[in-house]
Amino acid sequence: MSWNQQPSWGRPQTDRPAIISSEKDAALVGAFLAKVYLWMFVGLLITSVTAFAVAASPAMVEALIVNRLGFWLIVIAQLGLVFYLAARVDKIQPATAAGLFILYSALVGVTSSVVLLVFTGASIVQTFVITAGMFGATALFGTVTKRSLAGVREVSRVSVISCLWD
Repeated sequence: MSWNQQPSWGRPQTDRPAIISSEKDAALVGAFLAKVYLWMFVGLLITSVTAFAVAASPAMVEALIVNRLGFWLIVIAQLGLVFYLAARVDKIQPATAAGLFILYSALVGVTSSVVLLVFTGASIVQTFVITAGMFGATALFGTVTKRSLAGVREVSRVSVISCLWD
């Protein structure tokens, strides 16, 4: 079931076969993942545009970042939005969820704009290239080998902790 389709509970399933073929199942999963990746792309695009807009405007930096109250209100709003979405994910309309996701992406952009003010452009680009490369390689590996990458989670967690610890 796609995120924007209503559940079929309580409706007769006469038009669907009882057993879904593996090809059809793979096509459904592929279509769903394509939508997920598209939404993540849109979210990251909104986040980056917002971060660059805030970092480029001294008035916005003053109002949203330097002003402690404003910054903490944005952080609290961001967390509140995450908790709200997590609690109501199966109760809200898809259009509402999309709007809240876009709002969340913009709020992350505001809080992430601090990174653009602290680090050099070269180090930020290098980090994004490495991250995108790892994400692409992992997605390609999972797609080509048709293997679950669930076991990678623990290795990744230990790797991140060891990088931060160092």
